[in-house]
Amino acid sequence: GCEMPLTIPEAGTRSATQTLLKVIRQTGEQNPAARLVVILPEIAPRHLWDIFLRNRTILLLKLILLFQPNRIVVSVPYHEHEDAENGAPHGHSHTNIIIVPVARVDRAVARSLNFARTIAGNVTAVFVHYEAAEAESLLAAWKAARFDVPLQLIESPYRSVTGPLLKYINIVSQEHQDDHIVVVLPEIVPRLRRHLVLHNQTTALLKLILLLRPRNRIVISMPFHLER
Repeated sequence: GCEMPLTIPEAGTRSATQTLLKVIRQTGEQNPAARLVVILPEIAPRHLWDIFLRNRTILLLKLILLFQPNRIVVSVPYHEHEDAENGAPHGHSHTNIIIVPVARVDRAVARSLNFARTIAGNVTAVFVHYEAAEAESLLAAWKAARFDVPLQLIESPYRSVTGPLLKYINIVSQEHQDDHIVVVLPEIVPRLRRHLVLHNQTTALLKLILLLRPRNRIVISMPFHLER
């Protein structure tokens, strides 16, 4: 009963991954001015090592697409048993609750906010700060940038970003159990792949934890390519 059109490309001598990348590349060539959004369903692992056993193709696709311009990857994790037991009633209309974690005011954040506003739903930016002066500084930069997105400030006395941010996402998830919690993560893409480990440590940890706790959460990687 799905009304969405289905395309079935023939792999031939290519692998499934190569064939899918070819389709994505051809779609990008046909729409050069458009941002290509690739939605990837991911099986939520029960254990950490299951990520590499059950989602190897997905992980490879995400890594390759990260280094391609105008590609946005949406990870939709699902738990096979929980989703079957706790699925929403037929015909239920989900609302998108969109959360954009920010660390500073820059072009990467602006790009993420611009994309988040294209998604139907309520958008909120979240900044975790250690001191009041840090919050005041970012709030001043936020107002100067004239972002029309509300900014939620979260104090972290223990100088941790991941913990308070995940706590905030958990609270929002519990308050909106029947809706989609969409987390848009700005992600810095370096010029060389070997430099990837120098950036996005917090982002990588957040994506991993959110994948392990799927519930009603969707993760969007918003790449920002550093200039060559």
